[in-house]
Formats: sequence, C-alpha cells, structure tokens
Amino acid sequence: MGSEEGSVDVDNQDQNNRSKKKTDFNLSESVRIGQQAEEEAEEDLGNSLFIFSPTNPLREFLRNFIMNSYFAGFIYHMIALNSMLLSLDEPQLADAY
Repeated sequence: MGSEEGSVDVDNQDQNNRSKKKTDFNLSESVRIGQQAEEEAEEDLGNSLFIFSPTNPLREFLRNFIMNSYFAGFIYHMIALNSMLLSLDEPQLADAY
C-alpha cells in the first residue's frame, strides 16, 4: 500500500510539472506574439496624409499629446461643458413672417 501512495504522489507531481510547463509555454508564446504584433504595427505605419512620416516631430508630438493620461479627462470635460451650454441656449420659436 505504501508503494501505491508513492506512485500517486509521483503522478501528481508529474501532472503539476506538465501544467506548469504549459503555463510557461503559453506565457512565452503570448509575449512572442505581442512583440510580433508590435513589429507589424510599426511596419503598417505609413505617411499620414501622404506627408508626415511616422518619425515626423509634429506627428510624434501629437501622438504623445493624445496618449497623455489627462487628455481623455479634458475631452470629457469639454463634452460636459458643451452639453451644459446647449441646454442654456434658447431657440427662437417666434416666426418672423
């Protein structure tokens, strides 16, 4: 009976090692796929408006400006302000004729 318990423990350890290897493989595979996707995305960058190359200083500045964490908040505040101003606007309902 002792040898059966020993073989069960060995089987459990073997299964744990296999599942760990699968996880390690999946993580390394996903990292490789992510790097490949980034390289393909860089290759797909063309000239914006057929004028600005991907390394153009104006294009890089605008990309950094938009990717800033405060940009989305600024846009949301501008949308809210515009909505409030539209609600305060009084349309002209009287006919001029």
